[in-house]
Amino acid sequence: MRVVESPVSDLTTEPVSEALPRTAFSRADVVGLVREKRYEEALAVLYRARSDSPGDLEIQRSIGQIKEFLIGAYAKRLGGLDQVAVRIPTSATSSPDALLVDRYIDGTSTFGDIAQVCPLGQLRTLQLLIELSSAEKAAPEPGPVVSFLSAPPAETEDDRRYRELFALGTTAFVQHRYAYAVEAFEACEELRPGDRAASVMLRRSRRDLEGR
Repeated sequence: MRVVESPVSDLTTEPVSEALPRTAFSRADVVGLVREKRYEEALAVLYRARSDSPGDLEIQRSIGQIKEFLIGAYAKRLGGLDQVAVRIPTSATSSPDALLVDRYIDGTSTFGDIAQVCPLGQLRTLQLLIELSSAEKAAPEPGPVVSFLSAPPAETEDDRRYRELFALGTTAFVQHRYAYAVEAFEACEELRPGDRAASVMLRRSRRDLEGR
């Protein structure tokens, strides 16, 4: 996996500050953060402003603008969204969100594919893919490489069933069919007790189902 070394703060293109909200409680802070290229912090300020003024269209437009910029910046750091994501050892990360993203790294899906289907959302998924890429670079050298002609480990019936159920649960979650998502992720937990990715998604599905 090729990772571009220059951080987001090295990029010269930045969101247009004129489009930022004019509300006194956020505009000055956001403009200052954007000028300092502290885009994640600017986005956090805008999210707080939106919670106070949920109907403010300027705030919402500014959030969309900075998110779009950050997605492009993260894509550059990953070497492009058309690059295929490479799996890393599970031991290299302990974050439940990162473990969830890792479920979508199958050796053929690109960063763009994963960002589109992961229920965490495109921006958060790309952030985690960068973290996973960094973990891959920091991981110890692997042992002897098995020939690519060797047959991959055989998938058991439980493995196949888990994979299908997790995909069904994720699809249901994205479609806001939370009752179906809960059912699928409960079945995943029965197949793999203690599985962190299934546990995270089950908890989120139950939370959103109860909040409807």
